[in-house]
Amino acid sequence: MFDKIKDHPILVLLSMLVRAFLAGISALIFIQQQVDAGVQQQLRLQKPAFIKEISGALANVIPKPSPPIIEKSPEFFGDTENVCVRWPQIQLLQLCWGRTIESPTLNTNTNTTILHHEFSFLKPFAGQPVITTGLNVSNSGAGNAWVVYNSTTTEKTFELFATDILKGQSTVSVSINYFATGRWARD
Repeated sequence: MFDKIKDHPILVLLSMLVRAFLAGISALIFIQQQVDAGVQQQLRLQKPAFIKEISGALANVIPKPSPPIIEKSPEFFGDTENVCVRWPQIQLLQLCWGRTIESPTLNTNTNTTILHHEFSFLKPFAGQPVITTGLNVSNSGAGNAWVVYNSTTTEKTFELFATDILKGQSTVSVSINYFATGRWARD
């Protein structure tokens, strides 16, 4: 009975398909091994040239170490209200800070008070610096809530607009402070 089943045409066809599939898989494995061997051989042959080529390309991207900077004291510019400091030994770091006291003006269109001031940095930055601001009111029991609603920063200036969102029509003077951090522009 088993002899009759093994000679069945469907089983013979299935057996031939399995053998062909296995032969195809074996051929693919052989081809993959040959390709891998060829790639490895090419890498061995081209490695010195590739390393030289990539080193040349990276030399234009990765900066060469700069000579050590001789320890210098920071340079200060300005007075106590508007100051810039440059640190040559810390990658040309420049810090500027300033303070002013402003009285708000009434915007009759919105019936709110507007605080506006433009600071000019004593020394320009190489690009737009990072700015931190502070608004301080120094009167007793004021209950003010000043918020910056617009600001503009360039390499040379910082302009700020604020309003009192709690009182709306505030007449109290406000101390505006800023702190700018960035790289200095080469003179």
